[in-house]
Amino acid sequence: GDDVDELPDVQVDDIETTDASTTSAPAVKIVNHVPTTPPTLGPIDDPTYKPTARPTTQRERLIGEFLHALSPQSSKEGTPQHRAKLWLVHEDGLNLQLPRTTTSWGADDEGGAWHSELASRIEQRFALATCYYSMGIGEGGVAKGWLEGEECRDDMGDYGTAWDGVGCDEDGKVRALALDGASLHGTIPPELALLTSVENLVLKNNPGLVGRIPNLLGVGLTQLRQLGLYGNTLTGTVPKSIFRLRHLVYLNLADNTLMGTIHWGELGHHQKHLRRLMLQNNFFEGTVDYHLLAKTTVGVMALSNNAFSGHVDDTVRKLTSLEYLYLDG
Repeated sequence: GDDVDELPDVQVDDIETTDASTTSAPAVKIVNHVPTTPPTLGPIDDPTYKPTARPTTQRERLIGEFLHALSPQSSKEGTPQHRAKLWLVHEDGLNLQLPRTTTSWGADDEGGAWHSELASRIEQRFALATCYYSMGIGEGGVAKGWLEGEECRDDMGDYGTAWDGVGCDEDGKVRALALDGASLHGTIPPELALLTSVENLVLKNNPGLVGRIPNLLGVGLTQLRQLGLYGNTLTGTVPKSIFRLRHLVYLNLADNTLMGTIHWGELGHHQKHLRRLMLQNNFFEGTVDYHLLAKTTVGVMALSNNAFSGHVDDTVRKLTSLEYLYLDG
C-alpha cells in the first residue's frame, strides 16, 4: 500500500491493502490503558454542587453569551454542552477570561471585537469538554488527563500528551483526536466541528458510541485528511457533507449500523486525494455508481456485507487507480 503522509503529533504507518478483513485506520497514538486512580469530582459530578440559575459575575455572563452563540444547547440544563460550560466557568483551573469593552455584538473595531486568541482557546476547550461529557470519555475509565490543566502541553502522559488521544500543533491548536477502545458511550456531539484545525479524527472500537454522524463534522472539519469512525454502533445515514471533505485521504465507516445510500456523485466530484474507502459491514443500499468515481484516486474500496444492488460492469475499469475492490457478502 501507499504511505499516508505523517500528520503533526500523530504517527501514521503504512496501510495494508491486500486483506479485505483489515479495516484498521493508520496507526495513531491512541488510548488503551486504564487509570489507576479514579478521577476527581468536578462540579457536575459532585451531588452537593448547585450551580446558580443566573450568571453571578461578568465573566460568567460573557462566557455564557459567547458559548450560546456557538452552541445554543450550552444554555439548556442537563445537556453535555451545558455541563461543559459549567466546567469552563466554575472548575477549569485555567480560569480563562473573555474581556470585552463594548456591548455591541459583532463589532469590527478593535475595542468591540472578541479577543480572538482568548475566544479561540475557550472555544477549543468547550468543544473538548463537550466531547468529554457527550461521549463519556471521563466515565469510561480509560482516557486519562482530560479536563486537567493545559490540553496541549506535552510534558506528561504515556502518549506524550496531557489529554490522552489529543494531539496539537506548536500553536496549541488541536490537530488530532484518536480514541481506540476507550469505552466511549453516548453520541458524537456536533460541537466537535468547532475543532476546525483537526486533520486526523479516529473514534474506533467503541460499541457504546451510538447515534448519528453529525452533519456539522463535514461542514466545520474542512482540514480532515483521515476520518475513521469504525467499530462503533453509529446509525442513520452518512451526511452528504462528509463526502464533500476535499482533503480526505482515508475514510473508514466500517462495522457500524449505518444505512441509506452513498452519495457517489459527491464522492466523485470532491474527492481528489482519497485512497481508501472502507464502508463494509453496514446496511448501505442502492447501486454503486462506479462511473462517477472515475476521477478519484481511490486505490482500495471495501463495500462488503451491505445491501448494495446491481452488478459490476465495464465502467469499473474507468477507476484507473483502483487496486482492490471488495464486494463479498
